[in-house]
Formats: sequence, C-alpha cells, structure tokens
Amino acid sequence: MDWGIFKRQMGEQLHISDDALHVHAGMAILILVALVLRRPPWNWRPLLVVAVIEAVNEIYDMRSLGVRPNNESALPDSIHDFVLTMLWPVVIAITWPLFRRFLAERGK
Repeated sequence: MDWGIFKRQMGEQLHISDDALHVHAGMAILILVALVLRRPPWNWRPLLVVAVIEAVNEIYDMRSLGVRPNNESALPDSIHDFVLTMLWPVVIAITWPLFRRFLAERGK
C-alpha cells in the first residue's frame, strides 16, 4: 500500500484533518519513542527521532507530489506539516524541565 494513500485513509477513518493528523502523530511518536528509549519525553533523543521521522515523511511527500500543475513546489506545505508535527513535542521539551524546576523550588 502507498504511504500517501494510507495517511489519507487514516485521516478519513479518524475523521480528522491532515493538520490534526500531524499534531497527533507528533505527540504519539514522541511518547512511543520515549517509552522505547526509556527516556523522558522532554529529553532531546525522542525529540530528535520525531524530527527525523517527520523529515523522512515530508521528503517522501515532496518526492511523490513533485511539482504541482501550477508550478509550485510542495516545500511550503512540507514546512507547514513539519512545524505542526514538531510544535507540541518542542513545547514539551522546552517547558517541562522549567516546570519541574519551578515545582522543585516551590516545594522547598
């Protein structure tokens, strides 16, 4: 089965947009990779794996879409998808250690 068709069917079955699918996929990958690596989700390693997986996905999308009929490349859409996928994993990676430090200092 083609990866692009699979993603489209997944969105249709879940009744969510492509943008929402990217957001949910980013979080799901972050949590799964953190569990597999036995690292907290805010560690740089799970975040890096999410970025690599999403980059590979977007490279596949750009290669399969190529140049569109109106001569626009798929790059702006791929950047948009990459940002959506990485948004919450990056927010977690940045804010959670600060939040933990704040709670530790408050508990003293």
